Amino acid sequence: MKILIILFILFFASCCNNEEGINSIETHCIQMDKNPEYITEDLNQDYTIQFPSDYKGEGLIIGESANFLKYSDNVQVKYSFLCPTDCIKFYGWALDNPIPNSVVVSTIDETTILDQKEEFCKNDIVEAIFYQNSEKLAFGTLFLKNKDQYLESANIQFKKEKTEEVISILMTLQKK
Repeated sequence: MKILIILFILFFASCCNNEEGINSIETHCIQMDKNPEYITEDLNQDYTIQFPSDYKGEGLIIGESANFLKYSDNVQVKYSFLCPTDCIKFYGWALDNPIPNSVVVSTIDETTILDQKEEFCKNDIVEAIFYQNSEKLAFGTLFLKNKDQYLESANIQFKKEKTEEVISILMTLQKK
């Protein structure tokens, strides 16, 4: 009888340890924070973003469409969303739920799989998701949290060796 009780206790303890291991698995999330050395720009009506001082481009321009452009020699951050009446929608398509590990984007002449994903967090909440491919001239799409979904917010083209710089820029995203 003692052996059965000891076996039961060992079995129960091993189950508890496994559950704790499952619950303690953390996802990698890059913490968002302002960079005092970068210049702040409005990305859209909900978020700001910061860039190194050598970046060119007018940033956010609102007219019949909402446009954004900032660039350096090796990185380009842009979007253009049509605004049929007032320019109140600064977002594109929504990510599927549950959040996928990769996305497929289409242009006029090709389809690209963005199979590398980075998540950016503020106060343990994923505020931004960036998908990119692994080409030498890489392409990525940024999705920002808007209410209960993640919406396309910018396209980024960059030389792959500038990935760290792109991440340092995306880390500066802040809700207004």
